[in-house]
Amino acid sequence: MAVRCQALSRIPWARARFEGVQTAVHVYRAELPTVFIAFGASVALQAVVVCYFYTVAQALRIPLTFAACFLMVPLNILIQAVPISFNGWGVRESVFILYFRQVGLPKDSALAFSLVGAALIVLLSLSGAVVWTSRGAVEAPPTP
Repeated sequence: MAVRCQALSRIPWARARFEGVQTAVHVYRAELPTVFIAFGASVALQAVVVCYFYTVAQALRIPLTFAACFLMVPLNILIQAVPISFNGWGVRESVFILYFRQVGLPKDSALAFSLVGAALIVLLSLSGAVVWTSRGAVEAPPTP
């Protein structure tokens, strides 16, 4: 694939990156239905995460509306993805406290909501780790 860009031809590593991105865009364009399926699956996954946190709020008897949860949780997940703490600990709690204050809920409810939700995710992840490590060695398929 020939890129006719004078500025990039002077910077070889930038040109290589640009060509790699361009190749990926062409592959995605050829597989557009798959891209839409992946987008729909990611939206569905985020909806399940919101429902999970809404259920945690209901279990803790926190009067959080589903609409507020649907706004707070994805934004919080986006903010906690910034790599300033381990697994978003501290960032998640601070952001939930800020959001809870906006809807008139107390800080202790926000802290409990965040810690219980995160702790349950860790607990569920550990159960998956136990299953993964106990499955034994997987043999590689023979190469032809």
